Amino acid sequence: MVSSIRCSVGEVPRQAVDLPMVVWICLVFTLLMPSVAQALACSSVFPSAAQNHDPEGKIEMEKNSQIRGDADAVLQTTELKNEAGSRSCHTAPCVASGSPSAAFDPPTFQYTNSSYTVDTSGTFVLGGDGRNAYKEIKLAKNSTLLDQGAYTEYFITKLEVEKNTVIELRAGTDYWIEEFVLKSGSVINVVGDGTVRLFTAKDFVLDKNVRVNSPSSGRAGSAEQLLIYSFGKVVLEKNVTLSALVYADTEVEIKQNADLFGSASAGKLIKLEKNTSITYQENAPNAADLGELCDGDDTTLDHLRILHDGQALTCAPEPVTILACKNTACDERILDAVTVALAPSGWLGGDSLTITGGEASAELRQTSVGSVTLDATSPTAGNPTRCFIGATESCILNFADSGLIYDVPDLTACETSTDIIIRAVKKSDAGVSCAPAFSGTRSISFWSDYGDPATGTRNLWINGVLVPDSMPGTGIDLSFDANAQATFTASYQDAGRLQLNARYTGTGAEAGLQLEGSDQFVSRPHSLYSMATTDGSSLLNNAVSTGEPKWAAGNDFRLQLRGQCADGTLLPNYQPANAEVWLEMAAPLSGSAGVLSLLGSDYASSYTANWINLSSLFTDGVIIESTQSATDPNSYALAAFSEVGVFTLHFRDGNYLGGAVSPAADLTIGRFHPADFLVSINDHGTLTPACGNFTYTGQVMGYAVNPKLNITARNADGATTRNYTGGFMQLLTANGSAVNFSVPAADGSQSGHDGTNPTTLTVSLNSNLDNIIDNGNGTLIYPLSVLDQYLYPRDANSRVLPYTSDIDLPLATIIDGDGVTDAGSPILLQPAGVEIRYGRLLVDDSYGPQTDDLNLSVRAEYYNGTDFVDNPDDYCSIVAPTLAVTLDNWQDNLSTGETSVTGTTGLLAGRGEFILNAPGVGSGSDTNDGAVDLTLDLSSTAPPQTWLLNDENADGLFNENPSCTASFGMYRGDDRFLYWRETQ
Repeated sequence: MVSSIRCSVGEVPRQAVDLPMVVWICLVFTLLMPSVAQALACSSVFPSAAQNHDPEGKIEMEKNSQIRGDADAVLQTTELKNEAGSRSCHTAPCVASGSPSAAFDPPTFQYTNSSYTVDTSGTFVLGGDGRNAYKEIKLAKNSTLLDQGAYTEYFITKLEVEKNTVIELRAGTDYWIEEFVLKSGSVINVVGDGTVRLFTAKDFVLDKNVRVNSPSSGRAGSAEQLLIYSFGKVVLEKNVTLSALVYADTEVEIKQNADLFGSASAGKLIKLEKNTSITYQENAPNAADLGELCDGDDTTLDHLRILHDGQALTCAPEPVTILACKNTACDERILDAVTVALAPSGWLGGDSLTITGGEASAELRQTSVGSVTLDATSPTAGNPTRCFIGATESCILNFADSGLIYDVPDLTACETSTDIIIRAVKKSDAGVSCAPAFSGTRSISFWSDYGDPATGTRNLWINGVLVPDSMPGTGIDLSFDANAQATFTASYQDAGRLQLNARYTGTGAEAGLQLEGSDQFVSRPHSLYSMATTDGSSLLNNAVSTGEPKWAAGNDFRLQLRGQCADGTLLPNYQPANAEVWLEMAAPLSGSAGVLSLLGSDYASSYTANWINLSSLFTDGVIIESTQSATDPNSYALAAFSEVGVFTLHFRDGNYLGGAVSPAADLTIGRFHPADFLVSINDHGTLTPACGNFTYTGQVMGYAVNPKLNITARNADGATTRNYTGGFMQLLTANGSAVNFSVPAADGSQSGHDGTNPTTLTVSLNSNLDNIIDNGNGTLIYPLSVLDQYLYPRDANSRVLPYTSDIDLPLATIIDGDGVTDAGSPILLQPAGVEIRYGRLLVDDSYGPQTDDLNLSVRAEYYNGTDFVDNPDDYCSIVAPTLAVTLDNWQDNLSTGETSVTGTTGLLAGRGEFILNAPGVGSGSDTNDGAVDLTLDLSSTAPPQTWLLNDENADGLFNENPSCTASFGMYRGDDRFLYWRETQ
């Protein structure tokens, strides 16, 4: 346990053999020290989600950081730099209180001079070697560190764990670790009941993706199970999830996408970077066992309160109720045991009483007529005792020797009680028994007083007659039998603690006789009621991940929470102190727990029972907006849920004025989907040249690297909805989802041949939702499809010098199956461009003797802005046997079939050739000399090479295949000769 008085023997290692000496020294030292009362409440150290305990401290919040669960949006600090905006405290802007929170009285850090070192992999058990002091413990990755409870304190100079190590710390144990090195992906779990207290002398850095005391990333654990006390600073790196009370002498830094559930207190600085959060667990400080650092139970007793009816009889003990009040209004109680001394003497069972659960009953007997002053004292109460008769504050209790005795049972609102026996009694001669007073019909005046609450709008019914809430009351005839007993019934159309007063005033022979009586009782709601709708009538009760109904996370819906009668009658005086909800995450079955915002207060959901008190939100018996009426059964409060998914609302009041109320039926609320998508560019992508290092005008091209978008699902407050994954992710082809771009019709910067109009562009985009990447945390990556095509059409205006493509793809919209769309922020994809060349293919005319094969040269060209020039970069155009070649227009002595294509070569550096076989000299007059026209059919290739067609006849149609004339019978000489001359 943590102690404000530490007993140690210099630097002696804390080993088992040392413990008896330490215990003896501690015992002697403790006996010599005066006892010190604990005055610091843990809630004063952690009153908010984030606070500074130094007047010089400050809090900084960057954009998209958020404080949750802090109802008043006030952070205890003298300086707040808030860049997170108007909803930084979820529904309101966080503000600085102007003063710091309370600070711990720093304990003395407990060092060790142990020389024992552990360097291992696998599993290591603390204390399993008979030690609780170590110089160094170093664990390899994927190891496990266990504590099986051999000691309640451990002392370690350095604890270093590599990646993905699992650590189990035992509740109720103190760990004094001078230097704690925790590598990425590691997990710390708390086992057992109670609180782990972890002290570090140096900075404590939780590496990225570390999870501490939390079931999974982004999910809350119970912060009261872990205290981290750093004598330096505490740093949460990216994607860390921590559930704890964090106290740092200097700084607490929370980096991107990290989450703290609990509370943080720092001396100098608390800094929340972008996309971080602290979710306040209000009950954690008081529920935690922080040893003697503070009073974790917050048992500061403000005052004792006695409730009585002001009238008593000497012939019967008088019951009273005693409350242990935590505050002035007594709407919060001390639940722990409080021992009080009662006055005056005469209490049944003795004048000492122990109150547990905040309330107790006692009975006072007095045998003498007269008034007594009630009192209850406790050494822990901060203020004098207060007494109330209904709403009237008075400690005077009158004892009479005759009167009316009755006991009104606790009622269920709107239901009529069973018969209540009323007796007229007087003091007997013996002074301790009661004897009959009268019989027959008597008119008894009844009236009531409000107690808790002190006012009301509805009155009590006695025997079906409405009685007033003040004297002299309403007379009701009752028939008393020979034993001076009569019966009546009571009903109350509301809830609360009331007092029923009765008085008989004698007339005639009984003139001067006055009998009085009173009794307090409680009327409780028949049950609690809850309902969630979108508009007051349409239920929000979908329990699965698809279909209706559905609602955007973070948007207001209508939630009805109230106490009621069996017939649904509202109870305006129902003001609970123990109304609780548990927001159980119902779907997805694992993921991030959400936060319910209700009237400016935040309530965290969970996967395990976590009851949260919301009594302070009740007004006139219900939780309502200020514009609603508590008497309207359709009244509601606006609520919002932060996450995607479904949650179940459990609603109960286990102690309304001493008794439980029937809980509301479990309420399924959902399903919630994102409010919008935040889109950013992951990769602009790169186009791939269709022909080596360039693309011809008219040639289709795709991606070398697919462009990609980041898509983040968000709630209405702009926070990431991490549960938009798996079955709740609705960006699916099957449900009509779409990612649409505004397709450009022209290049972004290149003018055409006319110098005015841009070069045209044809873009064909395909849906690629089937290949979307789900990161499992509410973020997605959308890659554009490998089937997308880009084409610069060939026309007269596209004949320009080579240029680099400039293609803009503005995002038009993203919409999923639920109709969720992008936030509308301008997104412009600009794939890295390629060189575009306007090209053509030519076949040169050729001639030669009939006896030689004829080579026909094929050339690829592109337009350089002035003329067509050779394109030596073309290695891709197809000139092969698969290319259809047409021979026609046979001339002179060259006839059909006398020559044909016998060989082709592909383009190499933009050139290739066709070979026509030699026709020979023929015989007789058929010398086979002549010419033939050759045409290459570019549409016969796969794909057709239409981008190499040309407009040779200048008719504006780019549909002419390359052609040439081949002539046989003309001697052209040997190409190996540079100069040739014929002589006669």
